[in-house]
Amino acid sequence: MNPTCPEVREELELYVLGALPAAREAELQRHLSSCPVCRAAEEDCRLLMDDLRLSVERAVPSPGFEQAVRSAAAAETSAERRRSRLRRALAAAAVALVSAGLAAAGGRWLAARALPRGPDAPAGGGALAASGGTRPILVRWQYQGARAAPASAAERLAIAGASLYVLRGEGTRARVVAVNAETGAVRWESASPSLGYLAADERRVYSLASEGGRIGLVALRASDGATLWRYAAGRASPLEPLSPPLPLADDRACWTVGGTIHMLDARDGRALWVRSFADEGAIGCAAAPGGNLYAVTGKALHLLAGRSGDELWGQRLDVPASRHAGALVALDGQRIYCAVPRADRGSELFCVDPATHRLAWRRGLPDARSLIASAGTVFVRGTRVLALDGATGRTLWACAAAGCGPLTYAGGLVHLADSGGAGRLRALDERTGRTAWEIDGLRSCDAFIQVGATGYVVTQNGVVHAIAISGPGAS
Repeated sequence: MNPTCPEVREELELYVLGALPAAREAELQRHLSSCPVCRAAEEDCRLLMDDLRLSVERAVPSPGFEQAVRSAAAAETSAERRRSRLRRALAAAAVALVSAGLAAAGGRWLAARALPRGPDAPAGGGALAASGGTRPILVRWQYQGARAAPASAAERLAIAGASLYVLRGEGTRARVVAVNAETGAVRWESASPSLGYLAADERRVYSLASEGGRIGLVALRASDGATLWRYAAGRASPLEPLSPPLPLADDRACWTVGGTIHMLDARDGRALWVRSFADEGAIGCAAAPGGNLYAVTGKALHLLAGRSGDELWGQRLDVPASRHAGALVALDGQRIYCAVPRADRGSELFCVDPATHRLAWRRGLPDARSLIASAGTVFVRGTRVLALDGATGRTLWACAAAGCGPLTYAGGLVHLADSGGAGRLRALDERTGRTAWEIDGLRSCDAFIQVGATGYVVTQNGVVHAIAISGPGAS
């Protein structure tokens, strides 16, 4: 019997562990030899298992550990075939590994440091413990009181010009706060409530707001926080994801809500055009050359004219996409990469050649929560961080990292927040995946944003850290 792709995905971890009967293993081998998507999933599974094995070199589990994992995975496979076996097998392994690790050795902790008691008083410089080839990291300043929530884009900071913008307060008391990026001093606080989802350009900071039961976009003047304009869209379904607006060149701002793209004049909030993709799933957008716009849905990659919203060309993707998470888009100047979350778990990653408008390759992934690209390499964060060859989709390296915060790139390094243990910031060499530097004791689900020789991150206790980077990646 030739198994289907869903059947193969359900049994991959058993196949990799060598726990399938010989006849079934042979059937999966035949399928994998002819299916590049499932073969990529097998490669991901093997890399995950390798990560687990490496992580227990210092904390050896009991002799029955491997057999217990096999038995648990086999029982789950027979009990409920429609759910993700890989996710549960790894969760079971992770619990066992954490237990073994806690028994074998203590965690790594950063010594507690005093924080400012008031939000308007940044802390002075200090040092954080670092490893991986840099000197101790200097903390330029800290701001306490930013709102932080795991895995939420609503609380992420935004940076433009000399200001950093964060959300402070809860519910109707939530406000946008502008902070001097050099000193940490507060510049202003918005007068009206905000839902977060911040974005900024040199002149304006944007945030979402509730507008009479509808979702609205508000633009504030960057210099003093005064409200410039408000734009009210239709009522978004609670199942559809919200996203920050995308500031574009020529005083434009693109905002997607409820399966619809709104292209606005950033000077006055006037709608230049509106286009709906409500029947195609959640949308992901990215700026395209010539002032145009890439829009990705489960059905297709669309290139839209920036001035009119007309479709210039499209490439069909035909993924049964989830409506609960938007597609991701990344460009490297040579290719377009799109990660579309599937309705039945996992994601599909596509590479499209913008010159020919044709699909170059595709591969399945267990998950894709962040996607960036640089100089012919695409980096994906899901259950691990993957570096893929932009031309072929082949895995170049993989790195285990707990958490789901966005990846960022600067100076040949891929930055991320690893929420495992006490938390740490990590910078990985783009070519090898090896750690260039890391800072222990900073637990975050936000992006680490580097501007020049300073990096900014919001930790889960609501503290913004401005960190002077000395070593690889500093400019």
